[in-house]
Amino acid sequence: MTILIVDDEPALRRMIRIAFEASGHTVVQADGVRTGLAESVMARPDCILLDLGLPDGSGASVLEELRAWSDVPIIVLTATDSEELRVRLLRGGADDFVSKPFSMPELLARVEAVTRRRTIGREHTVLHCGTLRMDVIGHKVFDREIPIHVTSTEFAILRTFMMHVGKAVSYAMISSAVWGPQARTDPHTLRVHIAQIRKKFSGLPMLTTLVGYGYRLDPGEEQGKG
Repeated sequence: MTILIVDDEPALRRMIRIAFEASGHTVVQADGVRTGLAESVMARPDCILLDLGLPDGSGASVLEELRAWSDVPIIVLTATDSEELRVRLLRGGADDFVSKPFSMPELLARVEAVTRRRTIGREHTVLHCGTLRMDVIGHKVFDREIPIHVTSTEFAILRTFMMHVGKAVSYAMISSAVWGPQARTDPHTLRVHIAQIRKKFSGLPMLTTLVGYGYRLDPGEEQGKG
């Protein structure tokens, strides 16, 4: 697995490189916006670790540009716990956050969790629900046969719903399927991702919010509220 680190702190990049290479991963480094975008094209990483404070611009601009053409998992490295910032970046396509300072085992676990989505369900499977069709192996989603661009996190959430059509799916079930069994993802973060999914799919079947529990996806033409 190839990991791209976009961070301007040489010591931090070195620490991450040593930990990930010791786990058998290939590590590519970039110290700014320009080099980060260039390496994301040349190295074709399986996951990107993205710092927000870069010397030649904001990591948020890297996220925005990448999401215009790529669904590569992106974990934001941040020194702030600002909910407003996290919501904005989740809406912009971030898959996860790791707050500085962090432990290497935690970072490794989060990378494994976000990249696991690409290997789970690699069998030739096509899921259907209402006007939606999901090509699991091709990592593509169609609404009325029109391809819809989704991030890795959005794909994993939607896949979880489409595998349990008509059944209640708890916050814990979704979190485990998307971020791994040890994840502690709060419902608010999940709601932000689901709001983005609803915006992208005008023909989304009825998605009902089960207050205090989770969601239920039913076949149909209408989009649920909540």
